[in-house]
Amino acid sequence: MSPKTIGKRTLWKIVPGYLLLTLCGIGLTSPVIAERMDLTLGLVRAGGQQYFVDLLQQSLADRGHEVAVNVLGNLPQKRMLYMMEQGELTLTWLVQSAARDNRYVPVKVGITGGLIGQRILLIPQGQEGAYKQVTNLEQFRRTGKVGVFGEGWFDIEVWHHNRLPYRVSKGAWQKTVYQKIADGGRGIDYFSRGIFEILEEAKAHPYLAIEPHLILVYDRDFRYYLSHSFGHYKSIIEEALNDAKQSGLMERLIALHWGEALQKLQMDSRTKIHLPVPQAK
Repeated sequence: MSPKTIGKRTLWKIVPGYLLLTLCGIGLTSPVIAERMDLTLGLVRAGGQQYFVDLLQQSLADRGHEVAVNVLGNLPQKRMLYMMEQGELTLTWLVQSAARDNRYVPVKVGITGGLIGQRILLIPQGQEGAYKQVTNLEQFRRTGKVGVFGEGWFDIEVWHHNRLPYRVSKGAWQKTVYQKIADGGRGIDYFSRGIFEILEEAKAHPYLAIEPHLILVYDRDFRYYLSHSFGHYKSIIEEALNDAKQSGLMERLIALHWGEALQKLQMDSRTKIHLPVPQAK
């Protein structure tokens, strides 16, 4: 057994698959079981998704785990959730809700610093001034503008709780919803998107515009959800993500993947409208 010193840490390889970390000068040891993890992830058709793959992979690797990631891309969300329930995917990432906590195995660590709860609107071109005079929730409500969401979204609960009009697009909403907004006269005025999603989606659908004045804020975050077939990974991933927060890895990856979006969207100059969330039943 030969030690290897890295900075202030000394590593000993004991048996294949096990590492023992000793903090020099403190005399405390903390065993870390290094596992081989084969993960299958599904990417939905939305912007900013690579961050979630990188965060998972790098945080686990930093804990000493050998991680192999197979990414299935461009999945409709409904198909992705079906694959989760069938155990065909290891995990996905969703806005936290009580229903999802019961349906899947929740990894109880927020992974966007609350950024998913900061919503900006995709609207038809030429409608950029429609919300310019809106400064609070009641004024936003009085516009009568109708939002659209995918089936099962947490936004539906928030909009309903705040008495805001909306419609639900069932099935593969990614194929139809953008054009419906652009067409006008379809009873849909905007699409609420996360700040890290909206730039990529606006580029992909240039007939839409990013609403320039508002940001709608509710208190919620994304978390990873495991298929029940892979629930044994829960504590391993939670430990890795908590380390990623403490080490600054999560913050660095957010800056790397979404820093440009945060700057271009001029977050500080937007009017914030806070949307209370319904209490879990």
